[in-house]
Amino acid sequence: MRKAIDLLRPGGYFVIGQDLCDDEDIARHPYDVGHPIRLRREDLAPYLDTLSTVLHRDLSREEGRDPRLHYATLVYAGLKR
Repeated sequence: MRKAIDLLRPGGYFVIGQDLCDDEDIARHPYDVGHPIRLRREDLAPYLDTLSTVLHRDLSREEGRDPRLHYATLVYAGLKR
């Protein structure tokens, strides 16, 4: 995340859509073969806090890609200062 944001020019946009998992999700489904890296909101927050938020939406479990595996889905766009 840090490298991706560092590569942006000032005024450049960073856009991400990311499924979010918590300990409860991981306990219920310890393996997600297609997505072995699982992120929590607090994993991403320090990086996104360095940007000016243009759009930030958390989709609910039901709105996300796989409600069995993810408590939310982050939809984010930010502008590098």
